[in-house]
Parts: sequence; structure tokens; C-alpha cells
Amino acid sequence: MNMNRRGGAILVEALVATALLGTALTITAQLSGLARAQHRSAERRAAAIAEAANLMERAAALPADQVTDETLAAWKLSSTAVAALPEARLAVDVRDEPGDLPARCLSIEIRWRQRAGNEEAPVRLTTWVYPTTKPSTEETSAPEEVTP
Repeated sequence: MNMNRRGGAILVEALVATALLGTALTITAQLSGLARAQHRSAERRAAAIAEAANLMERAAALPADQVTDETLAAWKLSSTAVAALPEARLAVDVRDEPGDLPARCLSIEIRWRQRAGNEEAPVRLTTWVYPTTKPSTEETSAPEEVTP
């Protein structure tokens, strides 16, 4: 009789252990899925930052008078960025800044959606573009020799 009671206890222990193991595996699978989603999100954000930085470098290479909404409106995202960012959109804004020095404020924004359709927080880069001035001929001429 004692043997039958012990057999029942072993069965209950096995069922409890199986339930705990199943719960642990379920939680592990969910956490693994969340980690993969976070990794994909981080990869997309890195791709958007790299694309915005590349576009900003292109804009910085232009003369200041060519940094206009009309010039930059024709720019498109690279095929790499389009492939990495679902429904990616590029917005470029150029505005003149008031002040003593003539400057233009250039903002580049990239937006995209998650695979589920929710919009991710955008990546924005902003810089100010100043016209370059050429040194006058007096500044570039060689200094005169002074004899004692």
C-alpha cells in the first residue's frame, strides 16, 4: 500500500516538473522573439542613420548657394536604405537663418514603418551651411622681406 502512494506522488511530481518546464520554455521563446524584434529595429535605425549621414555629407559638399529645397527635393534614398527600411520616406528642409552671418539650416529626416505597420521614431540630422569666403589677394600674397 505504501508503494502505491509513492507511485502517485512520483506521478504528481512528474506532472509539476513538466508544467514548470513548459512554462520556462514558453517564456524563453517569447523573450527570444522580443530580442530578435529589437535587433531588427536596431539594424533599421542604424541603416537610417547611415543613410542620413551620407545625404548630409553630399549636401555639405555642395556650394552654399546650391543648398536649396529645389536642389535637394530631387534626392532619393539609396536602394540599400529602401530595402532595409519598410515604406521609407525622405524629407529635406532648407531654411535661411537670420543673424549676422548668412547661414542655411539643413534638416534631413528619414521615416519608416515597422513590419507590423506602426511608424518608428524618425531619424533627423540638422546642420548649418555657411557660404565660404575666398581670401583677398592681400592675404594670399607673400609677406615682404624686412631688412634690418
